Amino acid sequence: MTFGEFRALRASDVVGICSSKETFRAMTNEATERLMQRGGFWGTVRKLRTCVRCQSVTWPRAVETVLATNLCGRQVVNSDYYWKFLPMNGADYRCAMSRCGNLVVQHDGQTPVQAQLTCGNARYIRAFPAYQADVGKTVTLFGIDDNGQEIFTKRADGTWLPGVVLTLAIPFVGTPFLVREVTRILKDATMGPVRLYAYNPVADVMEDMAYYQPSERSPSFLHSTIKGMRRVGVCSTSNCNGITSLEALVNLRFIPVETDEDQVLIDNWTALKLEMLSIRSEDAGDHDDALKIQARAVHELNLEVRRHIPEDQIPISIEPWGTATPRSVGVGTIV
Repeated sequence: MTFGEFRALRASDVVGICSSKETFRAMTNEATERLMQRGGFWGTVRKLRTCVRCQSVTWPRAVETVLATNLCGRQVVNSDYYWKFLPMNGADYRCAMSRCGNLVVQHDGQTPVQAQLTCGNARYIRAFPAYQADVGKTVTLFGIDDNGQEIFTKRADGTWLPGVVLTLAIPFVGTPFLVREVTRILKDATMGPVRLYAYNPVADVMEDMAYYQPSERSPSFLHSTIKGMRRVGVCSTSNCNGITSLEALVNLRFIPVETDEDQVLIDNWTALKLEMLSIRSEDAGDHDDALKIQARAVHELNLEVRRHIPEDQIPISIEPWGTATPRSVGVGTIV
């Protein structure tokens, strides 16, 4: 359901806000974001397939949380960045030494670009706008320069501030100095996408770095590292030239609607209407009524999930012996 389709429904009459007003769009976004925080509903949990390069994955903008992963048809354990700080026991150590191939998708946090500069390789950063209409808009880069110092530049008003401002031009605009790491990006809203490339002046090569959609202001992407990909073969790689496919079940990130063509991520207009009424009650100070209406909205979404995913079709995996298999301690593997 697009925002234009939602505006054409009678939700505006029920909520009491004209659908042509900016307040209606703002309330639609607030209701969508609140409902997405209260569970994985139909349309907010998706399956996707992405590529693993250099034993890592930068997930698309729409991915908030990775729920489950399969690598070449094999289920892979998901873990956050605390996993690498857990103590290893003897079995784990022997497994690591014998390269038994236990795979773990370790989520490392957020990154502002899809392909970060490799350690020690400083590059000039170039920004390419897609449309002439975006000339004059800006992209601000924050990070570390080639000397290992935080990037500071002098602005038009004479002040020194963090980051370097790139004013978009045709065909591109680039940094006047080498950059070792990009830590944050701020971008104006644009008519078309903006692409970032890392330019290697020695080899005269531009390397893919980032692709930003028009509505992105402060780009952020979930980054994950694949631990245990030690075998060279069809489904795994040990060098940056090999690419393999990773299938995942993900929870979508809230992305606000800005135009009538944008997709409303909660595709249930009844639940959205109820959540908007809940917000109105909360703003009026009636918190008990707001919670009751919100519970009805969540109930509508749960009914929708039950209709699309019947309980009698949910597969269940039972491992009576747990995960303590002989292979997990290196038994049956060849060093």
